[in-house]
Amino acid sequence: MTLKLENKPPESIRTYDKCLRKYNDFLAQRKLKNNTDSMLEFLNHIVTVERLKPNSVKLYMIILKRYFKFLEIPFPKVKLPNVPLGPPKFIEKADFKKLYDATEDNPMLRSQLSLCYSCAMRIEELTTRKYSEVDLVKARVFVHGKTGPESDAWIPIMTQQ
Repeated sequence: MTLKLENKPPESIRTYDKCLRKYNDFLAQRKLKNNTDSMLEFLNHIVTVERLKPNSVKLYMIILKRYFKFLEIPFPKVKLPNVPLGPPKFIEKADFKKLYDATEDNPMLRSQLSLCYSCAMRIEELTTRKYSEVDLVKARVFVHGKTGPESDAWIPIMTQQ
């Protein structure tokens, strides 16, 4: 409920839900109370036993920190795992061409694929577009930023010449 009030996208809500269920299952299995020591034990468990990757551990820590804040439980100073940033992932032009050619019989899918590729949009951004957020006259599409209203922007639609 709280996450919906914060305008979180459905995928984020599912991620929060999955993380908090896993944490609460951990507490129930070990008959632990929700406190700082139990949370640290859980984090140690997902690192040493489950061997989650640093990105996942960092995500769990961020979600648990917000959860503890919501419950007004002090959150200990815990160093987030160092997550190396790699190059952005993207699709090569030749691979995009194969995908594009495969949509020959489906104009709607083809236009969505083109919009996604030309504007570097995420699937979630594409599927949540409203008609009013696409301006074909000025060849642009409005995209809500991941970090809030300050990162919302009109993105130019690349057209074939």
